[in-house]
Amino acid sequence: MTVTNGHDRKVDMKTEAEDLEPYLEQLLHLPFVRTVRVVELEPRRSERHLDAVVAIQTPAGEKLLPVEHKRSLLVRGIAEHLVSLASSIPGLIVMTPVVGRAIGDLFSQSGVNFIDLAGNCSLRIGEQYYARLQGNRRPPVHPSERGMRA
Repeated sequence: MTVTNGHDRKVDMKTEAEDLEPYLEQLLHLPFVRTVRVVELEPRRSERHLDAVVAIQTPAGEKLLPVEHKRSLLVRGIAEHLVSLASSIPGLIVMTPVVGRAIGDLFSQSGVNFIDLAGNCSLRIGEQYYARLQGNRRPPVHPSERGMRA
């Protein structure tokens, strides 16, 4: 999907496999995850547009999970929409840069899988595997790693 930002510059909004790599690396830190890979980008499931499907290999076998990738911070309204979406898409995993404690608790209580870039997560794979991590912080970004500012 390509949109215009009002200045005749096109911005690509499509999820790429590289966009999901940091989240997949975080999933590999979970003790029951052996491998994880993107198997499909932009699948169509029952008239809802998802961003991807990932395959997570555990000791008990492989499980496919649909992905909703959010590039920005989640506010409560969007989180509640994702809870509603997850109620109709079993196994949905939300991948977003930061999930705070309140939204992490909402997702966990509602059975919504999520992972953020710091490794905070709530992930249930069947009845055998469950991980809930909260409170991790991303390492600080040093000024040399940021863009130039005035």
